[in-house]
Amino acid sequence: MDLTIDPKEVAAVIEDFIKTYVHNAGLKNVVIGLSGGVDSAVVSILCKRALGRDNVTCIFLPDDSTPVEDIRHKDVLVKKFDLVCKEKNITHLVEEIRRSCIVE
Repeated sequence: MDLTIDPKEVAAVIEDFIKTYVHNAGLKNVVIGLSGGVDSAVVSILCKRALGRDNVTCIFLPDDSTPVEDIRHKDVLVKKFDLVCKEKNITHLVEEIRRSCIVE
């Protein structure tokens, strides 16, 4: 049994799935949350290839505890793959959630 995987073929199948799923949902645009990690990077690239640059918006929501390496990874990804990315620091939201969840 040959278990060889052709990455280009797999990517094409996934891109086809993305196109079909988004179309069947009656949509043409998607929003992808970037973390600076591999999973969100792969998803954002596959979505861009499937739907086109103008139909994919990435968002990056760091707070003060976000590792500098994650920010650097996001910057490299966005530049190298020409992704549309919006960024908003959410430190104040994270702090408010922490405060509201503390039971005294």
